[in-house]
Amino acid sequence: MQNAIAFLVSGIFIAVISATAQAQALFVQTFPTDDTTDPFSTYESTTPDNTQFDQISTGNNTNCAPSITSGELQFARSSNSSICIASRNTDFSPTPGVVTFRVDLSVSGNTAAATSAARFRFGNGFGTSNVDESSANTYAQFGINFTATDGTFSLRNIDTSVNSGNFSGIQTITLVLNNSGSAITYIGPDGNTETLANDTFDLFIETSQFQDDVAVLTASQVITDFKFISANGIGTIRLDNFRMDSSAVTAIELQNIAASALSQGVLLEWRTGYEADNLGFNIYREKKGKRERVNSSLLAGSALLARRGAMTTGGDSYSFIDVRGASDYVYYLEDIDLNGTRTMHGPITPAVGAQKDVAATRFARATPIEQLNETDWQQTAAHSSQRGWAISMSAAAQSTLDTELSAIHVPSDEAWSESQDATRSIAALARTPAARVGFEFLTATTTPKSEAQQQQKILAGMSGPKLAVKEDGWYRVSLQALVAAGLDAN
Repeated sequence: MQNAIAFLVSGIFIAVISATAQAQALFVQTFPTDDTTDPFSTYESTTPDNTQFDQISTGNNTNCAPSITSGELQFARSSNSSICIASRNTDFSPTPGVVTFRVDLSVSGNTAAATSAARFRFGNGFGTSNVDESSANTYAQFGINFTATDGTFSLRNIDTSVNSGNFSGIQTITLVLNNSGSAITYIGPDGNTETLANDTFDLFIETSQFQDDVAVLTASQVITDFKFISANGIGTIRLDNFRMDSSAVTAIELQNIAASALSQGVLLEWRTGYEADNLGFNIYREKKGKRERVNSSLLAGSALLARRGAMTTGGDSYSFIDVRGASDYVYYLEDIDLNGTRTMHGPITPAVGAQKDVAATRFARATPIEQLNETDWQQTAAHSSQRGWAISMSAAAQSTLDTELSAIHVPSDEAWSESQDATRSIAALARTPAARVGFEFLTATTTPKSEAQQQQKILAGMSGPKLAVKEDGWYRVSLQALVAAGLDAN
């Protein structure tokens, strides 16, 4: 990658390559390949990656038979005399503080009610044996009840003996655990902002919230393992689209986010309650566990539009249209702050049949950083008086922005050759999509028309390379070009 210096007029920052802190996918599995024989070599390992369990097994294959069939992990129970398990007990590292766990769940063949027919446990020190784990090792848990109606189940807060309503068909279960040490806010599956105290959890069935800010079982435990245990009742439990993410908390309060499936694609609209040093956003779409970024480059946040430290307490609103989107995708919104910390919000399911026109949205269109120089700044007049400050950010955030800027087309290496005239190099840069506003060198013959221009004349008379720009925006100039123009490389 070329070394480069990026300018935000009239401030400056140096973009460097560094590791970037971000939300971590702890475990992801969609079971694309069927496997009906234990051991399930594709899906389990003694040294698992983030797609594998340590063990999927049973004490008696006749009474409780696990299999991966039709793209699902299935546990078919014909008797109460055996336990089936799926254990991921190789510790997640680093130990996560905020965890979002999601799985698709359905049942069949159940004809008698069974309380806690199965359960998920999250904690530390779990094993691969066909046994349940202790409460002492469990940070949090929830249960699955069979009803007496075939294909119908409910969820259960095992600790408080509270059951949800009954559900049938495939239902997406979302669990949010907070072991971060302080309260957090996040966007729930229904698109609303949720506040979650430390050592509590929220539990959703699709977009319906079943448990809200409920105390965990053992607050002194950590979340390094999870284990599914099928131990009671007769019937088949089907699990698919596992996803477990570790998230961090950033300097942004997201009030709400909505997705609407329209004829033009999927429209995403979101509003922040406040923003402090928010570098920008990414939007991801996901289907069958495959997640991909939608936006071509980072969507500019308040840090690129307002003075650093000037927290926009009134918040901002944004919109984005995914022209390839459809109602069967789920979406995630990621925010990145100037510390390089990333927070993922979601999943968000598009509302179908929304009577909305993309052109009529009241939310401002989110701007990719590659288009900042082309944006009509009058549309963001509320920010215009605050632009023109030196960005101060961590190395991780600098790396994020450097990566984004590097993805934008720039001249070839030849354009930056030290044998090239510096003016020609800068002119070549000015023709790129990232900086179409143009460059020119100040010379001693510039006629001053104001005190500011007189200052520019003085600066132009000093040694070293100079750049003049005609309007606010992002400018990317290679180190080679600056050295060629007279910058001391040391």
